[in-house]
Amino acid sequence: HGRVIGKLSGRDWREYKETGSINGRWLPKGMKDADKLANPMLLIKPAGELNIPDNEDMIKGAQRMYGPQKFKTIEDICLSVFGVARNYAAARGIIIAASSFEFALVEGNPYFTGQILSPETTAYWDLDGFAPGGGQPDYEKEPLYDWLAAEGWTEGNALPSLPKSVIDDIMRRERQIY
Repeated sequence: HGRVIGKLSGRDWREYKETGSINGRWLPKGMKDADKLANPMLLIKPAGELNIPDNEDMIKGAQRMYGPQKFKTIEDICLSVFGVARNYAAARGIIIAASSFEFALVEGNPYFTGQILSPETTAYWDLDGFAPGGGQPDYEKEPLYDWLAAEGWTEGNALPSLPKSVIDDIMRRERQIY
């Protein structure tokens, strides 16, 4: 499993602030939250989930696990899909900051095995009002999480009833993406 990022944000921003790198890859000094990366990159999920030793570079571990050529194919496909979608969205005033891709080898060949570019797996931001250096106006699930937090909800407790205005806002955002 992996995630392609084109902008530095969220957990990747926090990791960069602490280490200067993301997923074992060094980035330029002085980047800000929501800065655009010079080139989008495929990040691999934490080592333990892939049985990669903690001291091994995640990319090298994935290459070992899938084989260098098959991993290169997976990486190329993920970056290509992300690039096409990012350009398509940008022409419509939407930034795709990051998107998750699930893949697996089936009979020795790489296949996508999960959602691609859905609001649940992708950070969509509104180009209007975008400014690096902080949180961004987004279309993903964060507005729902923000509303739940404002209502005092915590994980493990019963969900409050969503008002029609929240549901309508979520539906409007998802329609706008597509």
